[in-house]
Amino acid sequence: MNYQQYQFYTFFCHNSNEKPQVERIRNNLQHYGVYAWLDKYDFEPFRPWQEQLEQIIPQIHAAAIFIGPSGIGPWANIEMREFLVEFTERRIRMGLVILPGCPEETIKNVPRFLKSFQWVDFRQQLPDPMTQLIWGITGQRPSKGYTSIDTVPIYVLLYNAGTQNEGIHTIKFEDRNKILIFESSEDAYRFSLKLQQQNFPVPTVEQTNFDEVVEFCRRSDHDYDIVPAGSQIEPPTKNISLPDYIP
Repeated sequence: MNYQQYQFYTFFCHNSNEKPQVERIRNNLQHYGVYAWLDKYDFEPFRPWQEQLEQIIPQIHAAAIFIGPSGIGPWANIEMREFLVEFTERRIRMGLVILPGCPEETIKNVPRFLKSFQWVDFRQQLPDPMTQLIWGITGQRPSKGYTSIDTVPIYVLLYNAGTQNEGIHTIKFEDRNKILIFESSEDAYRFSLKLQQQNFPVPTVEQTNFDEVVEFCRRSDHDYDIVPAGSQIEPPTKNISLPDYIP
């Protein structure tokens, strides 16, 4: 990855349980020239991850510590303390980013030193959290508004859309049903055509809201995965459709 193309380079400390929401925020930041390092995408294969972190941390301009319903994970806690050292030595920008659904009790358990930094709250619509996050990372207040992550339209695949037998397309992963959330309607349509080529029923591409899908997954105990725009993913050989999709 050539990070020189980005004016700002930040690191996302997060609990792995919150990775889908963190990924979506990361993808949006890239549109504004902010690259967020994330383990899923940026660890080089076949190299020790500890060695890679030692090389990456000195390049970081800012560190965002995400906290959601699952709290701060054990590895995120270690990374967070490493960046506190960087703050002391280099005065990097760092702070807490609160994800939707994070209870107040969890925030109370955040280390005291981290509470001294002004945080960004994605549970609130005002001030716009994406604008606030860009300001926090770059140190430059955006002169124009940015679209909040939770209001950006996304796309899912539905079967029998608009009927009593409506169901949402899922894939099976490690004995869990997972809903695919597409950032691009073109990618969703392309995926539906690939399903047709495998003689599966052809689903309808449906625009919806990120929060609605997340809430449906919470109620029905299913996972979800975000498909970034431009991804060339292939459907599995077996298909499962979940009925009763009610956003």
